[in-house]
Amino acid sequence: MEIFTLDAETFPIRKGLAAPPPVCYGWCRFVEGAVIEKGLVTCLDETAGDFPSWHRGPITMASLLKSMMKYALSVGSDRCRIVNVNMVYDFAVLAAHDGELLDLMFDCYDAGLIEDPSLREQLLDIASGHLGWSSKRKTAKGTSRKKEYSLKELADEYLGIDMDKSTWRTGYGRLAK
Repeated sequence: MEIFTLDAETFPIRKGLAAPPPVCYGWCRFVEGAVIEKGLVTCLDETAGDFPSWHRGPITMASLLKSMMKYALSVGSDRCRIVNVNMVYDFAVLAAHDGELLDLMFDCYDAGLIEDPSLREQLLDIASGHLGWSSKRKTAKGTSRKKEYSLKELADEYLGIDMDKSTWRTGYGRLAK
């Protein structure tokens, strides 16, 4: 299975601008669980990391996303997925940035290529009768702990990784200056 991950970071959300322009996004391609390629592209179309083997031409935020989605569509959902927590927000940000991406995004959803681990976790919790409450973790008093479905919480629960999601949370806009 081939898996693409991507994560957009934006200028600050403010009143009247729920999908602010992207500052950068990181991407990674896994094949059978191994990282094959990874990189970062900024709103200034600066890049870092690997040049993606599935992309042709100059790299911009929009061109890279178009190539990723076209590649995934050509491979099919039985062999490829695009995965991200809260993908719908990242797609809204990127579609607001470049409206030409919207049709490809819907094509990817229609083809079953998009997966969101936080939605999957919520569905699993609904099925087990534990939505909103951790069945694995308890408070100091032994009661179930309230559960969040963020990337930070899922990484901690399943991988034992403590992700720092706050240091840069409101500072990505500084990268574009």
